[in-house]
Amino acid sequence: MTSKKSTAGGSAMSLGARFQARVSAWYCARILLQTPVIGQEFDLPATSIAERIYCETKDSIDDLRVELTGNGKIYGQCKTSMSLSTNTNSQWASVLIQFYKELEKTPISGVERRFVLFYENTNGKLEELNSFLKRYRQLPPRSALSDAAHNTAEEKISKDLDNLLQTLHSEDAQKNNPDLQNLVNSKEVLLRHTYIKQLRLGENESDYLGVVDALQYGLLTNSDQILQVIQSLKTLADDLQAERGSQDRLALRQRLQGEGVTLQDSHNYRLDFECLQEYSATELKYQESQGRAKLIIGGKQLPITRPVVEVMLEAAKTQSFLVVGGAGTGKTGCLLTLANRLRDSGERVWYWAADSSPYYSPQEIQTYLNLQHSWMGLFAEAASGTGATLIVDGLDGLRDTRAMNAYQKLFSLAIQRGIKVIASIRYFDLKYSTNLTEIFPAVPESLSLDFRHKDLNVNHFYISDLDNNELNEVVNYFPELHTVLIEIPQLREVIRNLFSLDLLCKLIAEGNLAVQLSGISTQAELFERYWEKRVKSQQREEITKALELLIEQMVSQQTLQIVPEQTWTTELKEYLFSTEFIRHPHSLPGRLPQSELIEFNHHLLFDYLAERLFVRSRHKNLANELTRPDTWGLFLRPSLVLFHRYTWNQGRLDFWDTLIHLERNSVSVLQKLPGYLVIAEEAISRDNLQPLLDGTIRNDPDNKHWKQIIQGVITAAQYSSLPRLFKSTSGDWWIELARDLIKTGNSQLVYVNQPILFSASNALETLSEPAKLLLNQAATVLLQFYWSQGVPPSPFLRLPIECICRTISSDISASSNIIRKIISYDELQRAGYIQIFEIVSHIEDIWKADPVLAREVYDAVFGYNETSQSSTAMTPSQIFSLTSTRQQDYDLARHILTEKFPQFLSNHPTEATRALIRIIKHFYNRKENEDLQLAKHPLVAKARKRLEEQILMDEDS
Repeated sequence: MTSKKSTAGGSAMSLGARFQARVSAWYCARILLQTPVIGQEFDLPATSIAERIYCETKDSIDDLRVELTGNGKIYGQCKTSMSLSTNTNSQWASVLIQFYKELEKTPISGVERRFVLFYENTNGKLEELNSFLKRYRQLPPRSALSDAAHNTAEEKISKDLDNLLQTLHSEDAQKNNPDLQNLVNSKEVLLRHTYIKQLRLGENESDYLGVVDALQYGLLTNSDQILQVIQSLKTLADDLQAERGSQDRLALRQRLQGEGVTLQDSHNYRLDFECLQEYSATELKYQESQGRAKLIIGGKQLPITRPVVEVMLEAAKTQSFLVVGGAGTGKTGCLLTLANRLRDSGERVWYWAADSSPYYSPQEIQTYLNLQHSWMGLFAEAASGTGATLIVDGLDGLRDTRAMNAYQKLFSLAIQRGIKVIASIRYFDLKYSTNLTEIFPAVPESLSLDFRHKDLNVNHFYISDLDNNELNEVVNYFPELHTVLIEIPQLREVIRNLFSLDLLCKLIAEGNLAVQLSGISTQAELFERYWEKRVKSQQREEITKALELLIEQMVSQQTLQIVPEQTWTTELKEYLFSTEFIRHPHSLPGRLPQSELIEFNHHLLFDYLAERLFVRSRHKNLANELTRPDTWGLFLRPSLVLFHRYTWNQGRLDFWDTLIHLERNSVSVLQKLPGYLVIAEEAISRDNLQPLLDGTIRNDPDNKHWKQIIQGVITAAQYSSLPRLFKSTSGDWWIELARDLIKTGNSQLVYVNQPILFSASNALETLSEPAKLLLNQAATVLLQFYWSQGVPPSPFLRLPIECICRTISSDISASSNIIRKIISYDELQRAGYIQIFEIVSHIEDIWKADPVLAREVYDAVFGYNETSQSSTAMTPSQIFSLTSTRQQDYDLARHILTEKFPQFLSNHPTEATRALIRIIKHFYNRKENEDLQLAKHPLVAKARKRLEEQILMDEDS
């Protein structure tokens, strides 16, 4: 945005002042557009929007200040270009001084400040500095500046920065700038708040063209007025700079409107907003009519209220998130309640079910809804006014990657424009959707931990099955249900799932008594009984055939809404609808009824019927079906899970035959995963896995396939059943299985069992004592296996050592022998820099079990001196790799022991004192750091401080 003269002064501007004016004009455009791209660039909330700009301020950083929503402030200094000179009189030094002085001002509570150097011309040094500072901000607090350096150039940047800041802090520099006396102590905070941003604002450059395009199509009704708007913003920037002025969005809009510029505004969007409101109201009413938010038995109705909704209501004020859960847990009911509560409070809510608009692009969804404006414009306008919340239910119902991609694009567009998005999806589908993880990134500590799933790195609420309080409320409300549960208590666990509870309520409402429902103990059995009761024997063959053809057509077309190809008689059609298996989708307001389209009443009903009528009949040829180019495996993934669960319970031999056939035919992992999940979730003892275990040790051509299956099962169990089993102290046999498979010494079996140890370690506090012993034994066998292989030291050693240390009390003798080997001189020399870290990290567990051994650890670690500068990897990433050295890693272990020594001294003074004496002897024997006085040694200093504190406490008492 090129500017030539200030209208206030009229004199020609310097190059620096011109660039400053272009930056101001660019930010004025961003304020008008209300696009939340500003905050993300400076590690502020993703929804931060520029609200007001100040030019030529009285701040220490005086070129400009931009205030954002969410209490963010950007202080900008503008330079066309600049060298990174270490001279204290350089421009770079001047910038740092201004940034520091602004930092030292007492900030307003809750305000997040960012100090930004904007520059224009391409500058390799500034680009390197920008990358370096980004990396430094990602390091833990109190990290050394040099830790962010990955190459020689960055080492120079780190050194130059340190030197310059130190020089500015020196006494000579303070004579001219007495305010710099705390500069070195504030270095870390200063650099973590410092950002470098290039803005290319020449008339043919990217940032200029981007904002011109956004103004033309996101703000102006008449795009031909774009040149007038650009010129107006240039002039305004000059005036703001000359007059030390400020502007907010309302003032900017009024200025442009006063100059005859026609802006898009709420009035122009009113019809679209009304259309979305009406469609949402219709969708909500329709979903409620289907009983998605209430239970019914006879004439009694009970609205379903979940405690999670109250927490979701609070979060919906400021955040976008996903609502996640298993099939039939009540996600739709929660979203219905949430949407209605938000609407009742005056919020603008746009709600619909994803499968009611299963289109392949946001533009097609826009056309279907008969919207006149683009989503970009709608979202931007809504965000600049009272805001809006977009709620989309049932993403898993799309069953088509193209439609899923369309909604992901829609969500990204909405969030980027400041619209809150809430969507529901099944847990399994989310686990394999990396795009949704990126769109809804986890915001630490922003959502209640009570309703989060620990394995999901995404902003979400997890909807679980009904807990005891929720289920008791339902049972107490319906006496009929209470009577059935007294007679059939095993049903209680089944009906924690809301879909199962609804099926049972319908069966009870139709007169089914407890004696007729006896024998049901699973959701599958409940559905079978529902099928039998809904499909009368005399019409069963005809009904079954009609539903089979309907499902085959849906599978063929990969959609859950179709126009049936077969012709139904009036009687058959009436009976099909009376079963409540199928329905007509509701119609959009203003469009003709969709009386030809058919869909199933619930996705889970479709899943069950597809398993029963489609998958089950193809089980002997399942491997070939799933390797076809047009396979239906992903479309019917939930039905595949139900099929494997059916064969597991009804025909175990067929189950294993099916799995081995899938392996032999090289079916993709995603298609085999349902079988792995069923084993992981249904197996209740080691005996259940015996055919699998036999296959892994049998010497035949299928051996490799059985090993592949057990790897898949353990991986699935790590994310599905193991956390739950270990928490309920019922997963001991899994650890025993891991121990025995590791004992085989077969490399593949050893490696695949490590996730079991990892999951058990994460749940150590809830493990039974026998389980802790098993974990200790498994970890010992695993560590001995690694040692026996003679492989170079690697991070894989850390898991078994951690488990041994944390479970030392379960077998003190065996664990102590392992630990003593690890701290032996030869082993410290070979792999101490890796192995010793887990020992010192869990030294508390060691001294609780064996304080003498803890003293030996201190003695050994401080007795051996690691001097190797060989490089070590701090992270496994090949892209963003961080490195250290053997000496640095070993010194970190010493530092940890030093920090924990006062506690050791308090708990076990005799052994701690003996350890201290040994450490002092090592200190003198090595004659290292001769200039360092013994009293200044960190561990000695901490010991002295702790003893002084104890003396004072004794005197007080």
